[in-house]
Amino acid sequence: MSKKYIIYIILIAAVCGLFLLPIKITYKIYATGKVFPVNEWMVSRNIDGRIATATKNNELDIITNYSGREFLSGEVFDFYMEPSVMQKEYIQKGEVLGHLYSKILQSDLVRLQGLLEVEKASLNVISTGQKPEVIEESKTNLRLAKEKYITQKKVVERNIKLHHDSLLPFQQLEVSKDALELSRIGIQIAEAQLQKLMTGDKQEELELNRQKIYSIENQINELKHRMDNFAIKAPFGGLVQQKKGGVSAVEVLMDLLDTAEYIAIAPIPLREVNYLKTGAVVMLKLFNSDETLQAKVTRMDNVIQLVGGKQAIYATFRIIKKSTHPQPGIFAKSTIICDEISLWDYMNRVLGDIFYK
Repeated sequence: MSKKYIIYIILIAAVCGLFLLPIKITYKIYATGKVFPVNEWMVSRNIDGRIATATKNNELDIITNYSGREFLSGEVFDFYMEPSVMQKEYIQKGEVLGHLYSKILQSDLVRLQGLLEVEKASLNVISTGQKPEVIEESKTNLRLAKEKYITQKKVVERNIKLHHDSLLPFQQLEVSKDALELSRIGIQIAEAQLQKLMTGDKQEELELNRQKIYSIENQINELKHRMDNFAIKAPFGGLVQQKKGGVSAVEVLMDLLDTAEYIAIAPIPLREVNYLKTGAVVMLKLFNSDETLQAKVTRMDNVIQLVGGKQAIYATFRIIKKSTHPQPGIFAKSTIICDEISLWDYMNRVLGDIFYK
């Protein structure tokens, strides 16, 4: 046997012996993950126009809380976000984020407030009696109230044209309409005052007026309480997400992200799944930062999906150590530290990677 063959035999024996030695190598899985907050809260408008809020746990991928706002038939609500919300870096828990505006409720409130003024004015007239100069002053007030109504009606007509030409915001048009309604109620107040002055004092009318005032005030308080419930408040502190684009079955009016805890979700090739365990340490390197975040595997899906033309499952990592708040939606290079494996298994994985690619 030549010396060359002897060397080959020795090398093969050495390699085989190397594989038989109890050498262990820490196996690592490399993936690209995407960062999400653990919890997020959304305000949305369904296809039927109903406003709903929902809290989603991204770690478990479930809706943990859902509530819809039940309105009376025919009520139309608009959602108005507080202008300062988008300018803030952080939203406090309980902070008002926006309001639901109802034209029907607003009109009812204006109407009731007008009726209250009418009854209070009537009570004042009945209580104080009537004098010629007071009657003359009441007639003047009625004339001025009618002139004010005519002027405000012209303002509304002008604003309607401006709004139709997209030169005036809808809210400003509604304000002018409410002012017109108040002007109309002002005429009723003036007429009621004059009528009471002309008809004279009646004790029974005093009691009737007091009862009406009490009833109207109760209706106003109940209506205001209901409108206060339409204030949308933050269920937790966090960041309001400003996102454009996307198609959904519902219209997302607001998305609040809880910045207290974060996760990352990454696809894991199916051939690597057997090496992945819950609790494994994960090192995350954010794409826009030199910072390395530490996480651990908390969840693995049981559904196989096709990712990049290859079979994979999605794994969830909870971030447990961070010095800054990562930006939601950012990608991160993920290194999953698995158990130790033998040199033979490691070489099989390396060769498998080469042929798999």
